[in-house]
Order: sequence, then C-alpha cells, then structure tokens
Amino acid sequence: MFTIQPRFYFDSEGLDGSFLGLSFDNYTYNFEIPGIVGNSSSYSQKGSIKSENEKISDFMVHFGYQNIYDRLTLEWSTAVGIRNVTGTKYAAGFGTTGALIEGTGTYKQNLLNFNIGLKVGYHF
Repeated sequence: MFTIQPRFYFDSEGLDGSFLGLSFDNYTYNFEIPGIVGNSSSYSQKGSIKSENEKISDFMVHFGYQNIYDRLTLEWSTAVGIRNVTGTKYAAGFGTTGALIEGTGTYKQNLLNFNIGLKVGYHF
C-alpha cells in the first residue's frame, strides 16, 4: 500500500487550518486458496494452492480541517473520487456433462468513492 496527498492550506502557511488535497492511494491484496479435488461423488477444497489478487486505486479530492495542539493533532476530512478495482480469483464449477472445470476469473470495475475521516495524532 502507498498513498500520496499534496495539500493546500487556506488559513495559514503551516499545517494548521482548513485544507484542500488531492490523493492517490494504491492497495494490493494477495490471497491463496486450495483448489478443488475429488471424484464424481464428492469434492473437497484440498488441492494445490491457487493464487488470487486484488488491486485498488483511488483518486480523491479531500476537504478537511486540522488542529495542532501541544501534543495532539486532530484532523477531520471528507473526500469524493473514483475507485478502480481489478482482480483475479480462482473459479471452479461444473460443466454440462457434470465434469469439474477450474480456472481463473478476472474482474474490473470503476466506482464512485466517498470517504469520511477522523485522524488523531500524538507528537513529541
């Protein structure tokens, strides 16, 4: 995972007050699942390990406010943007003859993304 968020602060030159930010977030999730094995009467999920993955990218516009105190930093924000999701998953099913069919399925979708955040930080 990584994220980058440049910000423009309206009220001050420092990191205190209201801000407008653009962010790019990138997440990668890797999974493993056992494949399906069996005969014509029973099947179980005890086969060789199959790899799966999901990748998420967010492009967001944030508006928020940050207060810096002696030892604490409080921030709230709201955001709206686009989320792109792509992935590959293990898929198994039965064909028209009843035979087991295995493979991978891929998917891709773009979504409207909303975010509400509250951050509390402690600094020395």
